[in-house]
Amino acid sequence: MGGQTITITSESQFNQLIASPSLTIVDFTATWCGPCKMVAPRFEALAQQNPNLNFLKVDVDEQKGIAARFEVSAMPTFMFFKGGEKLEQVVGADIAKVEQLTSSLGADTASLTADELKALGNKAFTSGSHSLAVTYFSQAIDKDPKNHVLYSNR
Repeated sequence: MGGQTITITSESQFNQLIASPSLTIVDFTATWCGPCKMVAPRFEALAQQNPNLNFLKVDVDEQKGIAARFEVSAMPTFMFFKGGEKLEQVVGADIAKVEQLTSSLGADTASLTADELKALGNKAFTSGSHSLAVTYFSQAIDKDPKNHVLYSNR
């Protein structure tokens, strides 16, 4: 979205943006939240550094339906979506974790081989990012569907 953070004003806008094939990072925030204010400049900088990704801000007091749908109970909460599917979540002001996930989830995997994608999947799995691991394994199988080693992950 051009290196800017988009403030969500409706549930339909939110649904449209998280359905993007590009990685979408959502910051669930509140005006009264001190930690949210502390991490906001780094979230904005992350958006500027990654203009090919989507960065959204959802004020939980203004968009109660969205917050309830995703069971947001602590602020800030960051969620990562691709193609409408929620991949990861960070609860709390751990902006370093948000930066790390943005880097790994937002990586362009189109040029990677099936074996490289499998290696990324194994790394994600051992670090506890199981949704990301499934994504990498699926991409590896899509690239090389006749490679039986990928199916057994040996």
